[in-house]
Amino acid sequence: MNLIKEKIHNPAIETEESETVAEKMQQEIDKMQHRFQVLIRESTDVFGIIKPDGTITYISDAVERVMGYTPEEGLGRKIFEFYQGEQLERIKALLQEVLADPSRKVQAEIPFRAKSGKDIILKVHIQNLVHDPAIEGIVINFRDITERIKELQKIEYLATHDDLTGLPNRTYFHKKLEQFCQEYGGKKTFALMLLDIDGFQYVNNALGYQFGDRLLKETAQRLQAYLSNEQFLCHYTGDSFALIMHEEGAIKEYQNKARDILDLFSRPFVLEQYQLHITASIGMTVYPKDGLEPEVLWKNANISLMRAKKEGKNKYNIYSADNNIQSYKSFQLRNDLPHAVEKGQLSFLYQPVVNLKTNEIVGVDALLKWNHPNWGVVPAKEFISIAEETGFIVSLGKWMLEEVCRTYKQWQKDGLPPTKVGLDVSGVHFYESNFAETVLSIIQKHKLDPSFLVMEMDESTLIGNAEKVRTDILTLRSRGIEVALDNFGTGFSSLANLSTYPIDILKIDSLFIRNIAKDRTCTVIVNAILDMARELQIKAVAQGIENWEQLSLLKNLNCYAGQGYLYGKPLTASEFTHILAKKKCRPVRPKNTDFDFEDLEKQRREFFRIKFLQFLEADMTVLEIKGKKVNVGNTKVLIKNIGPGGLCFISNIKLPVAKDFILLFKTNLLSKELKLIGCPVWAEETESNLYVYGIEFICDEKFRSQLIHDLHTIQIKMKNKSLFSEGSFVTTSPAVYFKHLGN
Repeated sequence: MNLIKEKIHNPAIETEESETVAEKMQQEIDKMQHRFQVLIRESTDVFGIIKPDGTITYISDAVERVMGYTPEEGLGRKIFEFYQGEQLERIKALLQEVLADPSRKVQAEIPFRAKSGKDIILKVHIQNLVHDPAIEGIVINFRDITERIKELQKIEYLATHDDLTGLPNRTYFHKKLEQFCQEYGGKKTFALMLLDIDGFQYVNNALGYQFGDRLLKETAQRLQAYLSNEQFLCHYTGDSFALIMHEEGAIKEYQNKARDILDLFSRPFVLEQYQLHITASIGMTVYPKDGLEPEVLWKNANISLMRAKKEGKNKYNIYSADNNIQSYKSFQLRNDLPHAVEKGQLSFLYQPVVNLKTNEIVGVDALLKWNHPNWGVVPAKEFISIAEETGFIVSLGKWMLEEVCRTYKQWQKDGLPPTKVGLDVSGVHFYESNFAETVLSIIQKHKLDPSFLVMEMDESTLIGNAEKVRTDILTLRSRGIEVALDNFGTGFSSLANLSTYPIDILKIDSLFIRNIAKDRTCTVIVNAILDMARELQIKAVAQGIENWEQLSLLKNLNCYAGQGYLYGKPLTASEFTHILAKKKCRPVRPKNTDFDFEDLEKQRREFFRIKFLQFLEADMTVLEIKGKKVNVGNTKVLIKNIGPGGLCFISNIKLPVAKDFILLFKTNLLSKELKLIGCPVWAEETESNLYVYGIEFICDEKFRSQLIHDLHTIQIKMKNKSLFSEGSFVTTSPAVYFKHLGN
């Protein structure tokens, strides 16, 4: 026991044990220091300590691997010596931040030129530890992020550039357009141009997509070679390119540029053995004259592009507030058409083709319509050309055939009598290498006999690609499908077509039928067509029979069959089943197509009307659609009459009848400008392909009282002088007026 006590209280033993513990602690410290040194030495990050004045007091060995400088080359020198220009100012600013607020930790990505001359990007972290006794300085950490930045840039490039042409894509374009609008602030000018390659889809369908792609690449190269680096060019989509050009000077400079760009297409594109003569159309809008917002400029450029195409292609058009409502409508239809199928907006109406002598239904025409959310029911003639230009016609054509097959299959299941179904076919389809095979494949999928189908095409389809069209027609006819030549008599190659192509049915254009009872020339032409059809053993169908007089004349001329409103308006598939089940369709006595619009209007108004002896010319603008302000168009219309509650006008544009479609009319009456706002409440189509609308005014009672006063003044003047002329009156008929307007 005493020995134990001596051992416990022996100072020598205690000293020895303390030294042992101290040695172990030192070993641990040395081990940790060595580990830290190894980590610092092997790290790809550069660690350094600098004084508040920027003098480097410590720098890790990694500086040589990352920046190319040895630690010795850095020690004692100021960090600012290794930077210059903008990067120097940035590193100074970061140091000032941490000196001003020691609690802050700052970081930034700063380009750096290594000793070798290589440019790298460093992620810099800076922290103020001047008051830490172990550091007594500002800790700075550099990490080389060059490769990561390159990868991110590559990903960004792929997301914002077109893989085919290498040009910026539509995503990049919209960002750039927004950037231009913000930077220019309404003080400087730039032009936005949209360029479409005319007829691009014919190249794709006739030669294949590989040739279409090569055409796009060469177009991009020609545009890039012409434009300077300051101009922005993007491949927007398909056959469309967008350009942002900023030129000093007047709009004339932009016009010169547009002409130069169109001239780039005057030289043919040589793709292997093919020489392609291609044209383009350009729509242009100028900032800030035409708008300050990117969305407005984009809309205006598209409207101008539609106008350029309508003017005959190979043209440019500069946006103007006078651009008409039809151009704006075409722009919206062009934008919305690719989504119309998936949104369930497209459907068919069915109209009987009737044996004129027996009233038997010998066929049915499937008529495509588009129930557009803003423009109401849009007939196919308004949007098929857009589908052809954009290439949407290929997928649309397949959907149309699928839909007709589904309907006919359902009619079979319902036990309805068999009939022929006519479906319009675009000429673009015949440029598809496997068009006939696709048609037969879709019909086979629905387990139908192909002989139920009549493929209807107009004469323009037969003008180009003749051998391919003939081959496809023969293939389809070999399976029982009949071919009808639509709108016969208006084309320039009608007789040649009959000798070249195997045609089963001639559909006489409604233009001749409409005037058959009024114009002897039309009667002679129709009679000649019918005689020729009989000799060639081709069935003839008269289109657009609207009244009994036309029907009587056609019967006397021994016309085989006909169709038109005299036999009823087109119906939905379910509605049409009742007619098809009867197997016959008798003509009905319609109201007189030359109806008095005044009688119709009397039932629809509460106020008196002033009926003008001449038509009053006015400018019409669309103010709102479904609550959204659009303020587009400056389209000419003719006003028939005006009352305190509304007006009646004639237009060549099909407008929706809707309370939320707000229109502005500006005209001159009683030697002063008159502005009237209202919405369409009824519409009628005339024989001249014009539209008559009834407008209900949107106004307060103060305005209405003033209008009543003015109308009473006009009434008095009209009594005193039969031909009242104090206004913008025109002397021509609506048909002549709008025809002249179109030219």
